[in-house]
Amino acid sequence: MKEILFCKKNLIFTIVYVLMAAGILIFISNDAFLYKDEIGIVTHREITDRIKQKSPNMKTEKYYVQTLNVTILNGKYKGKEVMVENCYSKSEVKTVKYTLGDEVFLKVSDKENMLSGSITGFKRDTVVAAIALIFVYCVVLVAGMRGALFVAASIINVAILYLGLDFYARGTDILPICYVSVILFTIISLVCISGFNKSTIISIASVWLVIILVAVIYKIVLSMSEQPDYIMLEYVSGPNDLNKLFFTEVIMGCLGAVMDVAVSVSETSCELLRENKELKTSDYIKSMRELGADVMGTMVNILFYSYFCATVPMILVQMKNKYKLNFIFRFDLPFEVTRFLTGSIGIVLTIPVTAFVSWLVLYKILGKRKCTE
Repeated sequence: MKEILFCKKNLIFTIVYVLMAAGILIFISNDAFLYKDEIGIVTHREITDRIKQKSPNMKTEKYYVQTLNVTILNGKYKGKEVMVENCYSKSEVKTVKYTLGDEVFLKVSDKENMLSGSITGFKRDTVVAAIALIFVYCVVLVAGMRGALFVAASIINVAILYLGLDFYARGTDILPICYVSVILFTIISLVCISGFNKSTIISIASVWLVIILVAVIYKIVLSMSEQPDYIMLEYVSGPNDLNKLFFTEVIMGCLGAVMDVAVSVSETSCELLRENKELKTSDYIKSMRELGADVMGTMVNILFYSYFCATVPMILVQMKNKYKLNFIFRFDLPFEVTRFLTGSIGIVLTIPVTAFVSWLVLYKILGKRKCTE
């Protein structure tokens, strides 16, 4: 009977969610009026020229010139059509091929009643919204209310991140923004996911301690070694406080893994002391070491694949263009290695730090017989 009710509940939720998601996607696919920049849709395309060019490594690549008819969907030129030329390479490494039905951002100019323009990029909000809606559905379906709280926490965190970036764009120092964001991200994420209880408080305190330790270790190592060539960072356009930006990136990068491990260790600690109020300190330490051995390898592997797999396409492109391996290892990989090692150190530190904080709070301060929720 319970299984039937559970299936009915999931079926009703799925139907309601699909209808709601369809409405959201229909609205987003027709939201051009919300944008200040001109948006258009490609209604006709034709390849008007084919050329071959040689790259610096003397490799020949084909290039195609597209003539696109784009109908403008918003602004004062709404409904009018503009002709745009677009050149793309066969590999499409740094260029883009546009097809019929693509929605694009335009830069339109009107000279002597003749419209001309250029494409500045894709309009991807509909695709992003579709992926996000699928993700939310899967999370809520699997985790129920806790999944819904996780989604809510993620939305709040994204809003905080947006505000932080806005403050930085207005000239605020990035480091205070980083510190405040770490504090807020930790509290919001852990409270929404785990609730407000002893385990959550222990996790929050442990995460903050670990982040402080990681920052101190990073600064010490940096002061004792050669400064990285920050100008080789991705998307860098100028030498603006790049050391602070990379430090912020490193801290934010290891925050998620640290929080995950802290929650696992703190909840296990509470459960151990709840089930065995006469647990010896030596047995507690042994249990935490076994938990650490199980958790640490998996999380470190996740960090490894997250950081290094993202650089594989760029490394392959560089090798294809005759970049030497010593150049790649010297200028590109050091940043990924630093991110990976710093995050791994954070994971390793989280296990003993959280275990100690749990033992100190539950075993000494509150007493073993007050471990129950």
